[in-house]
Amino acid sequence: MARPLVPLEIMAPGVLGLNKQGGDGILPVGWATKAVNMVFNSVGRLASRKGTRDRVLEANKFSGTVTVGHEYIDAANTKTIIYVDDTAIYEESGSGINDLTNSMNVVPYKFVNFNGWCVGHHPSVVPIVATTSGGNFSAGGGTQYNGDDVLAAWGRLWVLDASINTLYYSDLLINNFTGGSSGSFDLAKYWPNGMDAAIAIAEWNDYLVVFGRKSIIIYENPDDPNVSMAIADIIEGIGCIARDSVQQVGSDLVFLSGSGVKSLGRVIREKSLPQRDISKNVRDYVASLSTSTETIKSLYSEDERFYLLSFKDAGVVMCFDMAQRLEDGSYRATEWTMTVTDMLVLQDRTSVIITSDGTNSETQNYTGYLDHVLYDGSGGTTYDIDYEGVWNDFGQDIGHREKILKSVTTLIGGTNGDTATVKWAVDYTDDFDTVGITFPKINKAAAGIKRPMTKSGEVVKIGLSSTIYGTEKTLKRFNVMAKLGRYV
Repeated sequence: MARPLVPLEIMAPGVLGLNKQGGDGILPVGWATKAVNMVFNSVGRLASRKGTRDRVLEANKFSGTVTVGHEYIDAANTKTIIYVDDTAIYEESGSGINDLTNSMNVVPYKFVNFNGWCVGHHPSVVPIVATTSGGNFSAGGGTQYNGDDVLAAWGRLWVLDASINTLYYSDLLINNFTGGSSGSFDLAKYWPNGMDAAIAIAEWNDYLVVFGRKSIIIYENPDDPNVSMAIADIIEGIGCIARDSVQQVGSDLVFLSGSGVKSLGRVIREKSLPQRDISKNVRDYVASLSTSTETIKSLYSEDERFYLLSFKDAGVVMCFDMAQRLEDGSYRATEWTMTVTDMLVLQDRTSVIITSDGTNSETQNYTGYLDHVLYDGSGGTTYDIDYEGVWNDFGQDIGHREKILKSVTTLIGGTNGDTATVKWAVDYTDDFDTVGITFPKINKAAAGIKRPMTKSGEVVKIGLSSTIYGTEKTLKRFNVMAKLGRYV
């Protein structure tokens, strides 16, 4: 008598995000071992990310690689974006750019808005300042300090000089670091375990946070640095390895440490449990990308609910969905294939991503479902998504039975005559068989796309790749039909 077919359902594929820590073994079916150019949509399903659209006309693009982007808001509330590439400092103007360099040094400054001015600091050159939107940059004037990081908060500029472990603060509402109520702190006196390397400074819930590479100092009462400012907490064993990984996420600070992406609030609460981090399930993979920390950039979008962490040299952006924490304390992750040199969120909540092909850069809004759409909305290029699930034995009852695969039915949202490739492998060897699918020309979830399968094995991995042509695709379900064979 012929053996009956058994349904092996994979509901909500990849709904838990990437798991590269345990991807070589059997994991709950909601994890993914690959989720390229994907995010989690508003209902929590794994879906294609959005695309990009140019902010300036093709003819006005940068000739070099842009390494800095900053939104300058002046005293009149005029908003513009400042860029720095290999040769000049620019201001975005309509569909073009204006050169504001004015004989200043061209380096990847850290810019902040301070009392109507745009101030730029870098450890190797004198600070620069622009006093109004459209105005050229000039030397900062007064007594200034070169800085590895700069913060504008509590009516002052705070400058971190990592070379001598010193934190300077300016006079109140004045870009000047001598006289008045200005001053400094010698961080070397307070690092735990003797010494550390200063990396970044940030404001957090009315505290001043100084990140070292292996420790963190938190100051209270920074609004009165000469009288009541004091150390509120010191955290040992966890620090920040990349200045531009620090982002305000709601009421918390997120940053990249040597052991993964961390939440400052949770680090303080769980000092004895440092393994519970945001990137727990991709921790080793993130560490492998973190070779050049100076080029690591980040972004937090409240609208998109994600924290992006880009690794330019690897051409990878890690995307962490911050909408909901998983049971293990981590957040869902995917990865994008994109060479990002900087990114920022504007006051109007637009996410701006600056990419490079190695010779020049594009400044682009994160929008739509095509990449590199031109300023006028025309053109654009497709991009590919790639999903692979986990090794699945389909439960205790049949876990040790051979599965003789017969067919797969795929349910994907957002198709409109598009194509996809379903792939599968068995028994821990990534030797995938594939079958192509063409969906009906109706823009809705396409049920009943059934294709034959081959292979048999104890454990099975299912995946899908597809090209994004301008609409979002969402993974919903795979239905595999199989016969059960011998016990293995």
